[in-house]
This record gives sequence, structure tokens and C-alpha cells, in this order.
Amino acid sequence: GGGGGSTPGRTPIRDGLSINEEAAEGVAGVAAARQVKFALSNLPAPKNKYQVVIEEAETDERGIELVDGGTSGAVRDAADIAADEERQRREAEDFRLRMRTSALRLGLPRPQSIPPPPPGGADGEEFDFERAVALEMYALLSHDTLTHPYKGAPAAEAINGYDYYAVGEEELEAARAAIDAEAAAVSGPTEASQAWEAAHERCVYDAKQKAYVEGGKVSKGERAKEAEGRFNAVLAYMKREQKKIEKQEKKAQVYTRGHAKRAGDASRSVQEVCVDLDVARTELTCYRTLKALEERALESRRAQAEELLSGQHSLEDELQKRYAVLSRRMQQLTL
Repeated sequence: GGGGGSTPGRTPIRDGLSINEEAAEGVAGVAAARQVKFALSNLPAPKNKYQVVIEEAETDERGIELVDGGTSGAVRDAADIAADEERQRREAEDFRLRMRTSALRLGLPRPQSIPPPPPGGADGEEFDFERAVALEMYALLSHDTLTHPYKGAPAAEAINGYDYYAVGEEELEAARAAIDAEAAAVSGPTEASQAWEAAHERCVYDAKQKAYVEGGKVSKGERAKEAEGRFNAVLAYMKREQKKIEKQEKKAQVYTRGHAKRAGDASRSVQEVCVDLDVARTELTCYRTLKALEERALESRRAQAEELLSGQHSLEDELQKRYAVLSRRMQQLTL
């Protein structure tokens, strides 16, 4: 029982004519691919030569690039925005650093206590420049202590009554120029040193008040104590520094002990080589002297040797003759 010869449902021709429904989609895809491949094969060969023209971007007054000429309102790149913000932050930080006092910028020592400002003078009194400078210094010290506290600084409650106002860079530049002009007006180091010595002699350190005061306000005994105190302070400072140096030397010895031992061994070896070299030089000098003496005595010794040799030849000849005579006599006697 096989069945009659029925035509199969899938044949290459039926597939090519898209008669088979289940293969219609696949055949359509193959046909489309063939068409694309045929179209691409008819394209001209590429020359691989390009020319790119980029228009110059417009910038604003700060030099920042404008997106689409600054008129389209397009959103700027996030990286550019972050870079601008970082630049502005650095400029603000640099400005704050420039506006700080030199003690903060350079990390100089700062006082552990702030003396109160001097009292004001009477109305109509001539302007006191020293008091103005003292008030300004009190305001600066108080402001630095409150805005940038440090270890051992006085409490904020103990600082009051100061009037601090921020100045601009132009005012600071003008102040620097005035200071430079005043320094340039000084005739030389001699005048400056004399002014310093005069100011130093006028002020002394009061241990009770822990501050420098006018010399006329203390007695000679207090001046002597002040000098003794300064001497003891300098001596204590030298002792502290000496202890630090000793500690540093011990630390250095820990790291350099091996190198020092090797250096000592090398030094001893060099000394031994130097001693041997000196001995060799002495021996060489002696041998050279002996060589010169031997060279000078060589001729006389050679003449003496030739004279001895000649005498020996004469003696030998004489003995040979005597031997010949005696030999002939002996032969005659035996006959």
C-alpha cells in the first residue's frame, strides 16, 4: 500500500515563486539581500580622500565658547560647565588667599595672646600714629584668630571691641608701594640698624606682663632681670636644640652605622696601601741609587777583570811552556 505519486509541497521552484507560505518571508529576505548586493556592486570605487572644514567657534567676552553662536539656546557640554565652575572656584580661592595676612599665607608663628588695644586720647589731641598702628594690628590679630583659629589661641569670648574692615587689592597694592617707598628712602643699612637698635633699647620685655614695655617704665633691677631672663631663654633654646640634634644624630647613626663601618674598613685599607706605596717608593729610590753606583763602577770592574784575565793567560802560557820543557826532559831521562 503506498500512495500515488503526489507532488511534494516544497520544491525549489515553488520556493522561488513564493508559493510556499511558510517560506515566503525567508525568500523575500534573500531577494532583498541580493538586490542590495547588486546595487552596491555597481557603486564606483572609493577614493578615500576627504576635506573637512570646521568653522571657528564664537566666544564671549570671557573667552568661553558659545554653543551655536550663543543664539540657539543649546545646552552646553557638562564637561565645559564643570571646567568653568572649577576655574571660577580656583579664582575665588586665589583671591581669598591673596586677601589673607602674610602670617596666614606664609605660615608664620602667631601670638598665644592678644594684648588689648591702647586707650584713646583726649579730644583735640594730635593724631597718634603709634596708637593707630596698634589698633590696626589688634584688629588683624583678632580677625585672624576668629576666622582661622589655631592651637593655643585665645577664646573668642576674650576678643571683642575690634573694628575690622576688608580692603581691596588696590588698597593693598597702594600700601605695599608706600612701604617700598619708605624702605627705599632709608639711606642704607646703617640707618636702619641704628633705628632698630634705638627701638630695641627703648623697649624691654616685662616677665610679669609677658609683653614688651617702654624702658622708662622699669627699673634697673628689672632690666637686669629682663636680660637674665632673655639669657636663660636663649640658653634653654640652645639646650632644646642640642637635644634635638643629639636625637637626630642617633637616628642618623642607625641608618649609617653599616656605611660608617664599611667606610672605616676602606679607610684602613687605603692607609695600608699608602704605607706599602711609601715603602715601595723608598725601595725604588734605593735601588735606583745602587744602579747608578753600579753603572759608574762597572767600567773599572771590567778593566780589573780584563787585567786579571790577561795575567791569567800569561801565567797559563808560561806554565804550558814549562810543562813542555819538563815533559821533554822526562822523556830523555827515560831513554
